[in-house]
Amino acid sequence: MDNIKIVRLQNGEDLIGDVTFRNDETFDIYEPMVVEIDYRGKYAGLIMHHWLPLQLIKKNEIRLFPKDIIFITEPTDDFAEYYINTVERLHDMLAAKDDLKTMLDDINMDDSDSDDLIEQFDKLTNDSNVLH
Repeated sequence: MDNIKIVRLQNGEDLIGDVTFRNDETFDIYEPMVVEIDYRGKYAGLIMHHWLPLQLIKKNEIRLFPKDIIFITEPTDDFAEYYINTVERLHDMLAAKDDLKTMLDDINMDDSDSDDLIEQFDKLTNDSNVLH
């Protein structure tokens, strides 16, 4: 990721991602994330989340046309680094989830063992849901 840009769309959404200008005058954005500022608290907070439903797509990349874009600008170095670190952490979490799913599939539990495990998990999560 070497061309991180902020893109403001015609609908007012702000995206951040790795932007590539194509010869056909369109733009590809790899790992697009929506950027929002939350003003509800005493201090403004930054909210960033995937723009696309990752569970439904093969590749987290979009193509935008110039008519869809108001402007493209450079993020600060700190914000670009924050974005890159966030994307890397999300990739790590998705890989760990896939590894766990594979491991559970390989265990081949029968239904009674699976039910016992789910019951123990429910008890654990219900008993420890107190916030301090």
